[in-house]
Amino acid sequence: MTSSRLESPTHTTGAHRAHRRAPRMSPGRPPARYEPYLDGLFTYCLSVLCDHDAATEVLGDVLAIAERQQGRCPGDTAERKAWLYALARWACLRRLTEQRRRRQGAHTGRPAAPEEREASTSPGTAERRRAELALLAWPEAAGTTPEQREALELAVRHGLSAGQVASVLGTEPA
Repeated sequence: MTSSRLESPTHTTGAHRAHRRAPRMSPGRPPARYEPYLDGLFTYCLSVLCDHDAATEVLGDVLAIAERQQGRCPGDTAERKAWLYALARWACLRRLTEQRRRRQGAHTGRPAAPEEREASTSPGTAERRRAELALLAWPEAAGTTPEQREALELAVRHGLSAGQVASVLGTEPA
């Protein structure tokens, strides 16, 4: 049965509760155990999302999730690195899916395009961000699939071993 009432419901739906519980890092410095990975994780998020602000937000989410799931964090440094990149990949893919859903629901309004958001930043900041993205481009990877480019990104730029790349991508090492 549908209602023609214009008021918003007074109860909170499950989606709203989940959003409220979404992990957020407390303001301040991230734990020292993640410090060696921050630059690489940010660069990885930026290469996947192609948006500086979104990459920053997702990195914050990744660190908050890692803190919440501390018991699952591997003790071995190499395994910890792969685990953090797997979390980053999951968070980036989740963000891309959310953006795609918002675009498909055009009747609710389309989110601002990256260029529109850049207009609200200073010209120097926007130019620096474009330069950062340009540095992430790999002309040598032309003709490869997105999956192959992601594997190259993880192996070459971020120094993950074949086993770690497979772990992050959820595939077999071969």
